[in-house]
Amino acid sequence: MSIEQARAAVESGDVHTLKKLIAKDPQLVNKTTSDNPRTLLHTLCDYPAYRPRSRESAEILIRSGADVNARAKFEGKTDPGETPLHWAASSDDAEMIEVLLDSGAEIDIDGGNIANGTPLWEAVIFGMQNAATKLIQRGATCNLMIAAGAGQLDLVEKFFDKEGNITDTAGILPGWSEPRPERDCIDSAFGMACRNGHLKTARWLLEKKPDINRKNPVGETPLDQAVDRKHTEVANWLMTIGAKRSTNL
Repeated sequence: MSIEQARAAVESGDVHTLKKLIAKDPQLVNKTTSDNPRTLLHTLCDYPAYRPRSRESAEILIRSGADVNARAKFEGKTDPGETPLHWAASSDDAEMIEVLLDSGAEIDIDGGNIANGTPLWEAVIFGMQNAATKLIQRGATCNLMIAAGAGQLDLVEKFFDKEGNITDTAGILPGWSEPRPERDCIDSAFGMACRNGHLKTARWLLEKKPDINRKNPVGETPLDQAVDRKHTEVANWLMTIGAKRSTNL
């Protein structure tokens, strides 16, 4: 099938073959199959990303009419479907993020397979620092938890007023039906900072009195998250303040 040939060309960086296939069938750029709902842009951005000549391939696809906001809707999934930008974010491909945004990709689009999140949320939950930084630089919407998970202490501080009280926007994110309660915001921000190894941010948030043993939705404490992701400095600090692993609670 020509779509599979086109996928192979995208993955290998064979731009000559890609151009020939598109010339024969211009609809290829947005074509999917019943067993593979990914467009060619999705394939290009999919893990492990960083395909050979990826920028050139992306530009060929986009010039040929590829939908930069196309959604990959997998059978059995209830989310709207992830876009190429979601996949570039979760693969830490900052260059592809630039290409997609410059070509009209929606920066705060929902549909992430974890909590219907935005591309920035995908970058943060998977610990993709380059992608998170790039998306924030380009204006992606943050909440407190995401800013903490990205290690952006300057943004974290902005979610508290001059008296140190948390602001109303701390728990809001596009695609989330309702804001998180204040205590949940602080606890989850602390956990996310520890998860991604951001010691300075975690220390600052400790002053807001988070529950240092609060489990995330999959049962991990902040110490679990730091240890399991090999953030030794953060893990050692957590143990000095009395943090525990979930198995010891």
